[in-house]
Amino acid sequence: MQNIVYWRNFMKEQSWGKIIAATLLGIVGLFSTQIILGFPLLPLFEYNQNLGVLVFVPLVNISVILIAYLIIRYFLKDSPSAYGLKRVSFNWKWVVLVTLLPLIVTAIIAILLGGKLGAIGTNFPFAETFVGGIIYTGFLGSVTEEVIFHALIYSLFRQKLSVWWAALVTAIIFALVHLPNDNANWTITTFSQFFFSAVAIAILFAYITESSDSIWNAAWGHVVWNIMVYFINISPKWQDNFLVNIIISKDVPLISGGEGGLTGSIITPLVCLLGSAAIAWRLKKQRI
Repeated sequence: MQNIVYWRNFMKEQSWGKIIAATLLGIVGLFSTQIILGFPLLPLFEYNQNLGVLVFVPLVNISVILIAYLIIRYFLKDSPSAYGLKRVSFNWKWVVLVTLLPLIVTAIIAILLGGKLGAIGTNFPFAETFVGGIIYTGFLGSVTEEVIFHALIYSLFRQKLSVWWAALVTAIIFALVHLPNDNANWTITTFSQFFFSAVAIAILFAYITESSDSIWNAAWGHVVWNIMVYFINISPKWQDNFLVNIIISKDVPLISGGEGGLTGSIITPLVCLLGSAAIAWRLKKQRI
């Protein structure tokens, strides 16, 4: 098979100092943007929360993309297109595969734990689903995080490291900034499950980015994953505030995910790492 010319082939090589500095700038920019833009919009959120979300999410996405653009263009003195910041486009094969990912994980959990589909939650907020579940949960973090973690950070580490090591380093950084910051019923076990699942998901998205030569397919997968976590409840008890309830007959938090939901299930990293291995094999064949 012919070698593929990837956008990173056109990047200027950066020093380790600049790679680390640009990584820190990207992470700071990602979080500070939400704080800086969120504060002046508080009156709008208080007036109408849905309207606030509809204004806030596009502003954050545009601002983070602009921050990544400025870091690449003026700090790294390179072309943003060499980092994947180019026209939004999708490969439908990847779109279908990443859309199926959370459904596959859910199906495996249901089979292993004797799950049955329960009734739709009577208190599921249908009126707020579009804004809260899809716009906010789906699109706020997903697009911005893919721009920072895979267009910027992964591309930088990819200059110095192999696909696997660049993906792993990026994934660990991704997981660290996603550590739960609440005081819910988190244990060492559920905390570890959540962390390793986040690492595995980020590794898979890095491999999808590498193989498809686009950050947008992985971004779509990120969007779908976040939305599914918002909609699906997997537990022994029916909960009326979820759209989909998978009622399991055996409560095994290691498999069901417990407080961490789909992201906390051991099935998630296993499926993601198997997917990453399959893509790695495909990449190896393409580059022979």
